[in-house]
Order: sequence, then C-alpha cells, then structure tokens
Amino acid sequence: MRLLLPPQGNYEAYVALGGGSTIDTAKAAKLNATYPDDFLAYVNAPIGQGKPVPGPVKPLIAIPTTARTGSETTGVAIFDLTDRHIKTGIAHRHFKADIRPGRSRQYEDDASGGCCSIWFGCVMSCLRILYRDSF
Repeated sequence: MRLLLPPQGNYEAYVALGGGSTIDTAKAAKLNATYPDDFLAYVNAPIGQGKPVPGPVKPLIAIPTTARTGSETTGVAIFDLTDRHIKTGIAHRHFKADIRPGRSRQYEDDASGGCCSIWFGCVMSCLRILYRDSF
C-alpha cells in the first residue's frame, strides 16, 4: 500500500479544503503525524489490525466544498485500498474536524451566498487560531 503523507514537520494543525475524500485524507494524515505506526494498524479489522487510536490527534480545520458526504462532521475516515479493491476506514471520536465553517444547507439555499458565508467563517476561524481567540 502506498500512502502519500505531508512533508515532515511539526504542524500545529491540518487544513482540508475539498470534498469528503480530501477531508478524510487529512484525518488519516493527522493520525499518522500524531501517532506514527503502520497505516493498517488503525484500519478496522479484519482488513487492518483495528488498533484503537491512543488519544487526541492534531486539530483539523475542514473547509467543505461539497454538500454530500458530511465528512467534516464524522469521526470516520473512509478510503479505498486500491491494491485490495475494497473501501474501508478508521473510526475515532477525535477524527471530527475541530472547526467546521458554514453549514452544508447553505449550498442548497444559495450557492454564491452560501459559499461566501463558508469562506468568511473559515477566515474568521483561522484568525482565531492564529491570534488564540484574542478578539
């Protein structure tokens, strides 16, 4: 199995901009950065070892660009194991995004207005992290 990970670094948080696959990839990356191990160690059994996630993981700022999967609201990371032709996942309560700007229903109400609200919410959330809630 080939897993592409972010460059080595001591990141304080992860940002996922995209749909469910992007957000789920960020969940897996932050797990690997926080608790390095064989990737399949945390994958649900019988495909992986089903090892429990030891504790909290790095924060995730999820910026959903689609309104289908709801990945930013779940504690599950779903992915394809292409070499085995299966779809599986890793589940843990700490996988939910820490910051989820906007709501999916905004996309249905008004595409342009909803997107503007989501982007504004994201910018405000990022500023709060950078300035440690000082405003």
